[in-house]
Amino acid sequence: MSLKSLSLSFCLASVFTMGSAAHSALATPSSAQTYAQTYEQVQQGDGSYIFLFAFPSAAYLDWSSPSKLTWTSLQSTLAKRTFALPTTIGHAQFAWHCQKPDGTVLSSGASGQSGELNGQSLHILKDGWGMSLLELVYTDGVLESTEDVKSRVRKGAAKDQFSWVAFQVPTESCMDMATYVDDFKAAGAHKNYGFPVDPLKLEGGGCTSFAHAAVVKAGLPLPFHEDWLREYNIAVDNMGRGEEIPAFTTVVPQAKIPKTPKYVGLPGFLWGNKTWDQTGGGVPFRYYDPELFYESFLHLENAYRQDHQLPQRQALRTATVDNYQQKIKASTTQWVSSLNNQQVPMRLDIIAGKSGLVIDLRAEMSD
Repeated sequence: MSLKSLSLSFCLASVFTMGSAAHSALATPSSAQTYAQTYEQVQQGDGSYIFLFAFPSAAYLDWSSPSKLTWTSLQSTLAKRTFALPTTIGHAQFAWHCQKPDGTVLSSGASGQSGELNGQSLHILKDGWGMSLLELVYTDGVLESTEDVKSRVRKGAAKDQFSWVAFQVPTESCMDMATYVDDFKAAGAHKNYGFPVDPLKLEGGGCTSFAHAAVVKAGLPLPFHEDWLREYNIAVDNMGRGEEIPAFTTVVPQAKIPKTPKYVGLPGFLWGNKTWDQTGGGVPFRYYDPELFYESFLHLENAYRQDHQLPQRQALRTATVDNYQQKIKASTTQWVSSLNNQQVPMRLDIIAGKSGLVIDLRAEMSD
């Protein structure tokens, strides 16, 4: 057994508690199956890998109505500050390690998109923009570096607010992701942080829409990737416009907000009962939810754990689940079952002390 295999076995042995025979079989993969036990060792991989990382909101965000979303967003802001959690509204990042069969490393790195570094949201809500907040774009967006990703992974893992999945892929697919990040940066798209802009068109994006775009560009055959998406209709009456556009904020041409000033106060959301538009006449809003990213990776892992009679990890943070949560659990679990039927290689591994599922998609993507 290689030193790397032995090291991984030790890590797995400290995580799983089960019968010794089955434990040994899972905890001692062959050297060909072994991968880095921590993210810092990503360069030691034996092929091309793509990683997806997810961090939930500090407090669970309730999307059932704009009023509940407002309250839980405030609770999440306080929770992040009080407990030094990795993110307020949730976050997604990704990484890649592109290595040819002869061992030549073509590219290795990690990225994500962040922004709203100047506290614009609070000013926007105080100035009466209401739900138009979701249609604005912040111009202080940044492209996160490999060190930024490592730092958040370590913090998220330490606070138990981190999940991940990795895929072994053809080198070409891995390079497609790396090239996309380069193109995104070269276009200056990372400066535009918000919901109305499309990262696939290099307009800008949010953290989760950028991660989703990277998945699409890499050609990962994830049948559930659109299940990360929440869709609502914003009632036009709940959308306002302040007298001035706050600093580091812009209204993009595709934004659907009032053309003239209109005050929609925050108290109406906090003390009223604002709802989504149910008539079909509102403004469509689409959002790749980091909570659904977070849950999906844990559902993938739990489906594997169930098949191997391993203890389940806690995937949900709420007593009840909405339709979007139900859908992502069903689609991810069904996919693992399908991969099992096709005898696709899968294994558990460790990053920053947290287990995650590694799936070999090379054969699937070469068909």
